[in-house]
Amino acid sequence: MVFLTMVDIWRETVEELGGLRGFFYIFLVMVVFTLIVQWAVGRASATRAAKRMNRQRMRKLRAGLMSADDGPPEWREKIFGSAWWYRWSSFAYCLAGGLLVIRPAPMYRHARPCCFLFPFRSMGALIFLNGILSYLADTHTFGRPSAWRAADSYVATFNTILQFVLILLQIIGPMSFPRDMVTVFTASLLVAIACKRRAVAAFARRDRDAYLVWHALWHVVLPAGAVAGQLLLEP
Repeated sequence: MVFLTMVDIWRETVEELGGLRGFFYIFLVMVVFTLIVQWAVGRASATRAAKRMNRQRMRKLRAGLMSADDGPPEWREKIFGSAWWYRWSSFAYCLAGGLLVIRPAPMYRHARPCCFLFPFRSMGALIFLNGILSYLADTHTFGRPSAWRAADSYVATFNTILQFVLILLQIIGPMSFPRDMVTVFTASLLVAIACKRRAVAAFARRDRDAYLVWHALWHVVLPAGAVAGQLLLEP
């Protein structure tokens, strides 16, 4: 039933857009869907393989984008003491995601006619959820074994991939966001990833203060760019 419904939607889309443009849209949707499925299968395979690796190989696998352990428990005193900005930084994702949930219309408008089925509102809800998971993993259970850490990692990775998909769709043409909005968002995404890498490096050398600063910036820079980009779009 779901498959038939999707076929009907695609057929109507082809008829509405007409000719090669409609078929290009269907092809693009299928490519993006295939990439997401391959990513999910790859992540599942990597998880199974990781269980068979020793700690040294795990560090090499995760180098640069993920910390190797749960963190020194003694850092919790700083986190729950004067580092209030670190504690609250996770909720920047809730702000960015919440804005997209309640104000998706400008995004859908610039996604027409080819990508009007892109799930902007669902993506906003997932980003909002990422903020909560980030707090639970990076603050609430810091220094302790926790399932929240894996959940936060998977959701954050998936959300980051979605942002690159949006940029790709803008570059190849189906989406038509203003240049200033794209520039702000792309810059924030690249800066955020650089902050994440610096945070992981600081964590590895056990530089507490540097880690807290860079990780808080990782939490804040990308959501700030997303909010600024959304506000640059007319309601």
